[in-house]
Amino acid sequence: MKYSRFEVDKVKKDADIRRLIPGASQSKVNQYIECPFCGEAKKFRVRFSSQYNCAFCMKCNEGFSNPIAAYAYLNNLDIERDFLKCLEGTAQECGIIITPEETRRKETVKKIKETIRQSFCSQQLGGSGLAVDDVMANVVENGQELIKSPFQPGSIGQGFIPDLKGDDMLIFYYDLYGRPMQYSVKGSKSLRNYVRARYANPDLHVAQDGTKMKYQTPPGAPAQVFIPEKIRRLYKSKTPIEVLFLQEGEKKAEKACKHGMLSLGLQGIMNIGNKEQGLIQAIQDIVKTCQVRHIVLIMDSDWNDLSKNITTGDRADKRPVSFASAVIKFKQYVETFHNLGLNVDVWWGHVNANDHGDKGVDDLLVGSLLGRESELMDDIDRTMHSHNGKGTWLDIHKITAVSDAKIRDFWCLNDCQAFFETHRERLSEIPTFKLRGVRYKVEDGAMIPVSRYSSDADIFTIEKDSKDNDKVCLNYTETYRFLSASGFYRLRNSDEAASGYDFIRIDEGIIDRSAPYELRDFILQSLVSTKKS
Repeated sequence: MKYSRFEVDKVKKDADIRRLIPGASQSKVNQYIECPFCGEAKKFRVRFSSQYNCAFCMKCNEGFSNPIAAYAYLNNLDIERDFLKCLEGTAQECGIIITPEETRRKETVKKIKETIRQSFCSQQLGGSGLAVDDVMANVVENGQELIKSPFQPGSIGQGFIPDLKGDDMLIFYYDLYGRPMQYSVKGSKSLRNYVRARYANPDLHVAQDGTKMKYQTPPGAPAQVFIPEKIRRLYKSKTPIEVLFLQEGEKKAEKACKHGMLSLGLQGIMNIGNKEQGLIQAIQDIVKTCQVRHIVLIMDSDWNDLSKNITTGDRADKRPVSFASAVIKFKQYVETFHNLGLNVDVWWGHVNANDHGDKGVDDLLVGSLLGRESELMDDIDRTMHSHNGKGTWLDIHKITAVSDAKIRDFWCLNDCQAFFETHRERLSEIPTFKLRGVRYKVEDGAMIPVSRYSSDADIFTIEKDSKDNDKVCLNYTETYRFLSASGFYRLRNSDEAASGYDFIRIDEGIIDRSAPYELRDFILQSLVSTKKS
């Protein structure tokens, strides 16, 4: 049997100590009686009010700090060894009703099950292989300890105020101590509880850029991390966590925790932190308190897919660049722990594509690994101790000492030809696309640059140096014509500036400032592409 801290505090505050001490009158708030310790008459002060619930001797200085201590002494019990018996005995004698934590939990779970039964929220949890019992959390609201599910049916009203009526799914965020996370609204001094929405019908919820929203975070609120109850308990008890995983999605984190993959839920791969703070503070606190040795960012199996919305002339590498940037930023943030004397290794990984079509870790656990969930952590452990980071279900790579350029290599971002070979089928569907500022098209299965530049002369020649090695020599006149045809110009800025001009590029009516190294890279990429084609 176990009682919550709030039940214990209730007994200490509300149980009338006068009912436990022989000789004390229940009609007097402040009285002096014979001391049960030294026997001195009218020296033992008994006080019961909204502020005091104690007793002590003015002569021997012995006494009781609360009614539970009084019950223990007067019944010859050891308050530490027999605390449960003392608590229940005090409550019974003083008419205080207390409920065991397990009983409260069962009653709460039963009510919540009835509430979310047949709802969109229930479908969402079930789709990730979660039951109500799996996600229950001990939270503190308005000074009371409650057992609640962070996933509840409801809807979002005007001003992003949650309403428990409705058939969307509301996701309530609680901090490491079980208190509701809060945020401030511009123009208001009051704080609001941090609640995210998962819409049942995304078609009805369109962002300003026209995209349909499955999830929505309170407008103007910072990105937060979702903390499953299992992680919260480990934090409170300061239990060491060897490996901590970060995953995109609240349900995914809960399902992973259920099967031993201790995870926090991110709202998106880019929502890891910010330049001023680094990693979200809650992640930092867990790493420090639980002595995390390895922190792993996990992505879904579509980690290397191109955007579904690429149109003619778009950047083909925009999505891969975003993913690579997230990993680089993640590594940079974790590296700051060394300034605190913490040795934390950084890892990045992703779910592998499989015949079952599992996208995320939760899909994997309810799909290919259903009934064999323990195999997931076994595979992860083998993969993290392998030489190449290749696993059956997930690939996981240690990037603690890996350069940013090497991280970009995972997406072939440093080699346009390799990028094309990886995404040949998808890129062949697009009339023209950009890679590293150069426009390309696919002809006869090959990627060739598209340019408004045309000339009988090449912008370069291959010549021999003094050691008979090949070297590239630019034809400066043709290179100038090539850059002009590609939209590069010089724009006069100020006579006081170092050069007196800036480089710009005009592409499809859009003017962008260009650094000298960007012109160099543009020429180099054109040379490489021409040579390969």
